[in-house]
Amino acid sequence: MPATSRGSYLVQGLGHCSACHAPRNQLGAVVDPPAMRGALVPGTAWFAPSLVPDPNSPWSESDLVRYLTTGHSSQGNANGPMAEVVLGGTQHLTDEDALAMAQVLRAPARDAPNASMAKPPGAQATPPTSGVVARSTAGSKLYEKHCANCHGLDGRGIDGAYPRLAGSATVNAQPPHNLLQVTLLGGFGPATSKHPRPFGMPPFQLQLSNQELSELLTHVRTAWGNTGLPVSEFDINKLRPTAAP
Repeated sequence: MPATSRGSYLVQGLGHCSACHAPRNQLGAVVDPPAMRGALVPGTAWFAPSLVPDPNSPWSESDLVRYLTTGHSSQGNANGPMAEVVLGGTQHLTDEDALAMAQVLRAPARDAPNASMAKPPGAQATPPTSGVVARSTAGSKLYEKHCANCHGLDGRGIDGAYPRLAGSATVNAQPPHNLLQVTLLGGFGPATSKHPRPFGMPPFQLQLSNQELSELLTHVRTAWGNTGLPVSEFDINKLRPTAAP
């Protein structure tokens, strides 16, 4: 079987990726499973991002292979429901099957010029307002206090330990659900055979108020060339599992 055919079979069939990554209608049925345009994971506040091949995506085939088989990559780590998928499923893929899936998910980007230089999703259409700038400035101090020791003052992180925030698809994504979930609940990647001792991230839901989280995450989404939209206190309060401190 050709690699692309096998990859499509694994993504659309055995991998049943559409169960999370495809939107559902009001009755809960998956809408257009092959499209997998991204959707909220049923019963959770996690967002399964679009798997539509995108030449602007910073993810390479090697990133995806590493992510599927270890739960970790230079572009980010698996958390929430995806950590469970890696732990119980994709870490057991052969290298050939993982590559076949990655080729299907990244096919158009292989021939796209300057794809690695493209802006990540969530790009702002207009310059930030003075209120957003003030929020980001306050957030920079919180970032230095709570985040810089691991992710670095420049947001580049440490490959294999702390994911990069500069240019991260998760950081720039709209909606910002996954970034909020990791910040509120902590980030705990799967322990896999190829990455048995992953580093974790502590939760901040009891340590920082909605205002502080709004300032911190707005800074992260607008610093180092990131182009994500600002995060409001209302955005955070919607996803808090408990009342704000």
